[in-house]
Amino acid sequence: MMEVTDNRSSKNNTSVGFKSNNDVIVELNYVKDTGSRPKFYTIPPTPGGKGFQGTYDHCKVHLRDARGNSDLTLDAASFQFVDHKTALSKEDFYKIDKYVDEEPNEVLKEAYFQEIEDLVKKTTGAEEAIVFDHVVRNNKKTGPSGGYASSIHVDFAASKCKRQFKELVGKLNDDKYKKGRFVTMNAWRNIAETPIHQNPLAVCDSRTIVMPDDVIASDFIPPNPNNRFEQYRLASRNGRKHGWYYLSQMTRDEVLLFKQYDSDTIQGGRTCFHTAVSLPDVPSDLPPRESIEVRMIAFFPDYKPNTCPDLDEISEIGGGVPLRNNDDSESPEKIANHIVSSLQNANNLPLLAQAIYRWIVRSNSGAERFLDLMLRDRGGRFGLKGADMAKKQAVKDIVMDTDTFCDDMMAAKKKLDRMNHDRRKASPWTLWF
Repeated sequence: MMEVTDNRSSKNNTSVGFKSNNDVIVELNYVKDTGSRPKFYTIPPTPGGKGFQGTYDHCKVHLRDARGNSDLTLDAASFQFVDHKTALSKEDFYKIDKYVDEEPNEVLKEAYFQEIEDLVKKTTGAEEAIVFDHVVRNNKKTGPSGGYASSIHVDFAASKCKRQFKELVGKLNDDKYKKGRFVTMNAWRNIAETPIHQNPLAVCDSRTIVMPDDVIASDFIPPNPNNRFEQYRLASRNGRKHGWYYLSQMTRDEVLLFKQYDSDTIQGGRTCFHTAVSLPDVPSDLPPRESIEVRMIAFFPDYKPNTCPDLDEISEIGGGVPLRNNDDSESPEKIANHIVSSLQNANNLPLLAQAIYRWIVRSNSGAERFLDLMLRDRGGRFGLKGADMAKKQAVKDIVMDTDTFCDDMMAAKKKLDRMNHDRRKASPWTLWF
């Protein structure tokens, strides 16, 4: 458990010598340090463009099974596997996720958030924990918006974690949480009844990373560029020295806790690089990985010495991690460009959205109907969730005036039809809409 006394140490022990029969050699997606700042767009900035603007370097590494390794703890390695049962079923987890025109089940969502907050407090000794974000992942059900993140990264840079700390402290209404220590972390679990066979989450023992040499700052740019933020990527120069771990056959009664940021600069484990990983020699007919991760901040107000930043010195540039995305400050022209790029890359939509797309977009009038659906923006993808009707109409007019809009929509539908046909052919007993 995280201590509340000043027992900090810079001791740099590692456990890379621990071996298991489930250790494997895998290829991970590092980034090559070219001197240019990488950028990752959830939707390519130009139709047909690349989402990642940088240079990947694919390195083979030794991936170790963490089962039975008691040295891998949050404060030592930056991650920890713990046993934890949940009251939610697999179907419940999908109900707390968002789809194109559907609101999440708030009761189930809050129930799971409470489970995880209690787990983190029990495991770490934190006095308070607040979940601020979540995502359910399944490449074959929720599409790329909830797909596997297969390049090495840390979700949030230090500056963003500090801004989120400032925001959440304001919600606690107690000045004691401004002091001590805070940790931004994730809780990741398998939600299926079966163990994870493929694409588990791999985590890197932070003690094996050469700081700051191995870390590359990058930009993560969502559909609304106003919400862009800084992430960290891992350079490949010392890749063979890094200690990578996963939990073989991870069940839904096991949770992976890992840090994004720890305000205590002396801790050995302060931030955890992670990635989905493709395991070798796994039969292709096994069930896909189904998982949920939640992001939260744990507060330790009695921790000595104080390691929390002064709230007045935290920059507001870039904003905090929003609890809900209601930013509507983008111009209609920029929003229209985001929507056009999204629609022209309809294969990047969740599968349910693809099904709706294929059903509605069968004519020019159908293309306009689907655009109207997108303009509702209930998930806040385009910065129109809180916009008035006049702004939404302005965006619609700009999109509809695009010369090739309807033709592009029909071409995208044909591509989705072909993809759906291929999926049905590959797995005829699966519901592919």
